[in-house]
Amino acid sequence: MLSLFVCTIIALALQNWKENFKLSTTKIFSPKLDIVFKQFHHQFRLYDIESSVLLTDNLEIHTLEIPKAQKMFDHPDTKNENLLNWMKFLDVKTEEELKMLAQKSPAMEKATSKLLEISADEKARALYESRLIQQLDDNSRRHGAILQAKTEIARNLLDMGLSIADVSTGTGLPIEDVEAIQKAD
Repeated sequence: MLSLFVCTIIALALQNWKENFKLSTTKIFSPKLDIVFKQFHHQFRLYDIESSVLLTDNLEIHTLEIPKAQKMFDHPDTKNENLLNWMKFLDVKTEEELKMLAQKSPAMEKATSKLLEISADEKARALYESRLIQQLDDNSRRHGAILQAKTEIARNLLDMGLSIADVSTGTGLPIEDVEAIQKAD
């Protein structure tokens, strides 16, 4: 049950982070990856296979192999200490361990405080989950409305005779999306 609330807090933090910065996606995997690496943290980017050209540096996929990291919990190196502490946070078993981790950084203290607050009683948890679901629904509706508006604007600009490249620049939609809109009309 504790893991659910920790993951919920992390999901909210990631959502807030993504809204303030360029697109970034983080996934946390508990089982070992099929890929054999010595390190527990992997950072992947999207490249064209033939030319090895990086698509964008605004999209990264990070994987964390928790079983490998658990072996390092007792002897963290300074390079990975912060990341290992957050992984410990996900794996915490007792409130005592949680409070010890809270002393590691202000961000961890804030997350611990929030976790203890929302897990204090059933009503607070239910209210928090309800509020979280509402926020996620609102964000989804808002993003859908923005995409719908951009699509409509793109249609109007195409009808006015603007080039696909100009419509893409004006709306922020990828060229492929503008081409699809043009074909649909």
